[in-house]
Amino acid sequence: MTPIITDVKKEAETEDNRAKGVELSKSFKSLILEYKEIVENEQKPAISPIHVDELASRIAVFYERIRRIIDWKEEHLIRRFAIERVLKRSMLSQISGISIISGLNAAKMAEPLVMELIRNGYFGNAKISKLKIPFVQKALEKYIYILRNGSPTRNPFSFRIKRKVQFYNWILSIAACEIEEILDPPFFDSLLINFMTYRINERINILPENAIASDKKFYQTYIAVHRTLFNFEPAIITYHLIRGKYPQWTNEPENLIEEFTKNIDQIWHDLEKELVDKYSGHFYKICEQYDTVYLVIGDILKGFKDNPNDIEETLKDRTKLKSRIQEVYDERLSTLRKRVYRSAVYSTLSIFLAGAVSLFIIEVPIAKLVYGSFSLLAILVDILIPTIFMFVLVSLIRLPSKKNFDRVVEEVSKIVYETSGTDMYEVMLVKQKGLFKNCIFGIVFLLIGGLSLGLMYWLFKLANIPWTSIYIDTINIAVIVFAAYVIRQRAREMTVEDSSNFLEFIIDVLSIPIAKIGQWFAVKWQEYNFVSVFFTALIDIPIVKIVQIFEEWRTFLKERRSGLH
Repeated sequence: MTPIITDVKKEAETEDNRAKGVELSKSFKSLILEYKEIVENEQKPAISPIHVDELASRIAVFYERIRRIIDWKEEHLIRRFAIERVLKRSMLSQISGISIISGLNAAKMAEPLVMELIRNGYFGNAKISKLKIPFVQKALEKYIYILRNGSPTRNPFSFRIKRKVQFYNWILSIAACEIEEILDPPFFDSLLINFMTYRINERINILPENAIASDKKFYQTYIAVHRTLFNFEPAIITYHLIRGKYPQWTNEPENLIEEFTKNIDQIWHDLEKELVDKYSGHFYKICEQYDTVYLVIGDILKGFKDNPNDIEETLKDRTKLKSRIQEVYDERLSTLRKRVYRSAVYSTLSIFLAGAVSLFIIEVPIAKLVYGSFSLLAILVDILIPTIFMFVLVSLIRLPSKKNFDRVVEEVSKIVYETSGTDMYEVMLVKQKGLFKNCIFGIVFLLIGGLSLGLMYWLFKLANIPWTSIYIDTINIAVIVFAAYVIRQRAREMTVEDSSNFLEFIIDVLSIPIAKIGQWFAVKWQEYNFVSVFFTALIDIPIVKIVQIFEEWRTFLKERRSGLH
């Protein structure tokens, strides 16, 4: 099926609506009311806040910064990934079947988990209330029950350990999302996601009519909004889908958990299927085009955090609205530049360190065993080529043109003000035509990917890199191109008016085939990466124990010092 997306503009705004003092739209007024409630809730101080030792926290934060370079993640994933890492370490015995940790007790796990996250700098010191610990414990109990009683048996022919690790990772990634939400509820993000979802969903017109069910249309819009608005990954989207489909999930899970666990294999399958639905690309294209508009609206609302009651009166003036749009647009564009630069630096460092570790721990020993040697030139090429490749690809990212701002102003105004017409986004589902032509395009696509990887192979061969490492390096390049392409997609968050040039077209022609190959390898690596669970635990456990002992020693000294008077 091929999507045909068009904007149907029913009526233009009148001159009167362009004057000052225009009426705000009903949907925007509702958004303002909900935002005021969020601001009021966020201003409440934490009751019985949790404190950790500042010096111990500095040591832990330093270690976490090193970890961030080694296993680089995008900024919005860092905290959730840290929670997941702690959970994996804490629950190592459940997946391994061995008693490294004797039993899993949510009551004993909850407080140390929260303390460690605060100590590591992922939540502010004295910002999290102790009253949240029982909620974390309740969530842990739920996921421990699923881990102990769930049975991932969808494919009886799959490798048992592999399937168990996949199930384990899936459950803990969802658990990490819930724990993060308990400790720092994303009220504003949820507000913006819901606002965009309902507004886009009611404007999508599917042709032919009733080609897909209304609930499927809604959930596909909901998923697309998650992906485009905040670049959320599958774990967070899955958690939100579970909350949407099972309202009792976070409030009264005891009434649901047994039945949920009993059917966990089918639920897992259905949720994964929802994320890769054949129509998902249609909804993604629409949401990607308009995500900038909703991000700008969100930033405008945040600008009234100290005086939310002034929102309506201020934004009724079109001149003031445009001024606010200019401010937040420029600020977000500046932040985007910094994020792209930081992504280039961190991703390059990550590739460099990973390449060096892989070279000296895996490639050199194998090469000496099979090939006999590994020259200095080969070592330099092996490490530097992937590193330079990543840096160049990320550095070529181009930010939106100046005329993009005018489109942002136009689209924001349509949402903020009451208008006489409504934009509709038509998605026409028609049978694919030109089968022969598409076959030719597909063959050319595969040839370009093969030739590009062949060129990389030839360059490594030219540098006299042992054949045992050439295959690893060639696959590594494909994964790097995929990672760079993801970063490039993230940099499009401010683009409404798409204006690609010939250079970008050439980059797409050369990079997308390799990126698709890299994506396949990246997915397969996650499926078969059994060792990472144990490797993470073996690195983290000694460091965490040292920091905990240091903090306890500091507490002991403070108690003794208080007696010296």
